[in-house]
Amino acid sequence: MLREERELKTSDFKEYGISKSTLDKFESGRGNLAFDKLDEALQMMNVSLHEYSYLLNDGVNDYFIDVFEEIDNAFYSEDIARLKNIYEENIQYPENRLFALSAKACYETLTEKEQENISDYLFSVEHWGAKELWIFTDTIDQLSLSTVILLLNEFLIKSKYYQGIYEYNRLIIQAANNAVAFLIRNNQKEAARKVLRQMENQFFEVDLFARVLYHFMLGYWDYIYQDKVLGNQMMNHSLHILKFLEATHIHNVYYHFYKNHT
Repeated sequence: MLREERELKTSDFKEYGISKSTLDKFESGRGNLAFDKLDEALQMMNVSLHEYSYLLNDGVNDYFIDVFEEIDNAFYSEDIARLKNIYEENIQYPENRLFALSAKACYETLTEKEQENISDYLFSVEHWGAKELWIFTDTIDQLSLSTVILLLNEFLIKSKYYQGIYEYNRLIIQAANNAVAFLIRNNQKEAARKVLRQMENQFFEVDLFARVLYHFMLGYWDYIYQDKVLGNQMMNHSLHILKFLEATHIHNVYYHFYKNHT
């Protein structure tokens, strides 16, 4: 479908090492196509792997994306019952255990063994994609300070392959903001400032959401360590923007954070 919409022939992919017969068999379900060749064919058509996956699933996101978006929505709306349901729905399946623990971490303290499951997994993955960024963001408050600092030492390296991709960059900023809040609460002034500096040049011009939350956290750092007046102004400006944009649930979460930490 993608090929025909772009008025391409199966023979047009020959320059990528994909023969007409191989592509004919692949399209008709009679043969396979090596992943690297599929990726090259998609690039030729200017289609991302994410878009391709979305089409293969008939317009439905990958399961883990839906789960983490639901966790986010439940967290920001303070829907503890829904978070508990997400935990119960996923903990019974070994392959979904990390999804379940991410939900649980939003409303209850994880056991030491559960915390080890999270940290062992994050250390084991060399390149962090959306799944790893979401897990880190949702569970960071449950990890030890030494674990978080070790992970943050490689944070940009682990996520470097996805920097510059809009939807991933937002997750990177969100993970960094949660890390800064965690480090400040643990009185790690320089480590928190280092993360903020790393994020300074990571924004897309149009990503206002990430910018607002980043400046809120930058204001929090200033409030705690440098200039209470300026820091308070920056946090309040960010809150006003969220309120003006009617981002009610997100505003409420950050407003509660502001009231509890200033």
